[in-house]
Amino acid sequence: MVDYRFCLPFYEKVIPDHDFFAPPTFYQVGNMNSIDKLIALSPYIYEIEPTNYCPYACIMCPRGRGLMTRPEGYMSLELFEKVLTMFPADQRLVRLHHFGEAVLHPRIDSMIAMVAGIDRIPVISLNPATLNESLCRRLVDAGPGLVCFSLDAFTDQGLKKIRGIKRSYEECLKLIAMFVAMSRQSSHKILKVIQTVVLDENRDQMYALDVLKEHYQDTDVVFYQAENTGFGNLELVEETNVGGSAALMRNARPCAAPFSEVSILWNGDVVLCCYDYDGDNVIGNLEQASLADIWSGAAINRLRKTFTDRETARLKLCSRCYLAPHHFARDIGFVEKNWQEEQVLLRLLANS
Repeated sequence: MVDYRFCLPFYEKVIPDHDFFAPPTFYQVGNMNSIDKLIALSPYIYEIEPTNYCPYACIMCPRGRGLMTRPEGYMSLELFEKVLTMFPADQRLVRLHHFGEAVLHPRIDSMIAMVAGIDRIPVISLNPATLNESLCRRLVDAGPGLVCFSLDAFTDQGLKKIRGIKRSYEECLKLIAMFVAMSRQSSHKILKVIQTVVLDENRDQMYALDVLKEHYQDTDVVFYQAENTGFGNLELVEETNVGGSAALMRNARPCAAPFSEVSILWNGDVVLCCYDYDGDNVIGNLEQASLADIWSGAAINRLRKTFTDRETARLKLCSRCYLAPHHFARDIGFVEKNWQEEQVLLRLLANS
């Protein structure tokens, strides 16, 4: 998956005129009497999971480390169509990824086209090793607005060690080049992001990015060196990027997910967090209730109280997350950044 939550400094470098960058929204919470002022009328749908199947073993991902225990499957097009009717009116981006290799969904091109068909912008993330000529053509023809290629190593050995990828580095480069060429010949405007998560295993190979940047100088391809967030788990960060947790903590603020956003798993389960790989904080299921009812239901309200009371240490997922409110003093307000991130990405798309 792609973690856009720490991308703002990168995009400020890519786009020089950053007058449009809004600061994150902070919430000051004194007691439960103010909780109603926090809650968005309709949640931002941060991610939709087409599938949680994944053939890779990424060292920085809980899914890749074998920690996911929930069933694997594919979202039905009927459920997906229902989800698309539940987006806030002003939300433009639809991120089609969570914990799985999304393009393995047999109808991923239909999903992308359905998003584009309602005048929203499909965003997908993939490993280049998953591609082939047929899949490239199907994806390009469907018209995604943004495609993120995860490229975290620059040798055959590095790809195998970091992500468990068996294809060669040269093959991956050729597949990226094939997609870029097809996209430039199509009628769709598609932004390509080549993302590298900075790890101890690849730090001394970053010079290879300079070679790629020389090859892709047009504005429809950008490069992003992403911080390793460990999906909230600092122990995982330190295992793969020693010292990386200190940098993350300098900018950390308490998470406001229960008040502002959701992600939707392939089976319709609604979770609070884009880091929730195993469905630990499920607040409802869209096969059984509407998102509006789930957003005002008892399960989410219990979690909101847990957050405002700073008692998140008792939640399985949150207990390990450095953004959980129990790590912060009560006078430090919650922060949500989903709408600000969307503004940044929309401007980047406009400038590509």
